Amino acid sequence: MLKLWGRISSINVRKVVLAAQLLELPFERIDAGAAFGIVRTPDYRRRIPMRWCR
Repeated sequence: MLKLWGRISSINVRKVVLAAQLLELPFERIDAGAAFGIVRTPDYRRRIPMRWCR
């Protein structure tokens, strides 16, 4: 299953969600972003390749 981390208000997240739906791929979207506070947790930061930029 595809795990998608991001807000649905993000255009890039919307593109991936649309692609997954069109391809009928199972996915789980997890709200992440400034308003949700997940992006500052150590677990999330380990998952992103560009974590040194923030």
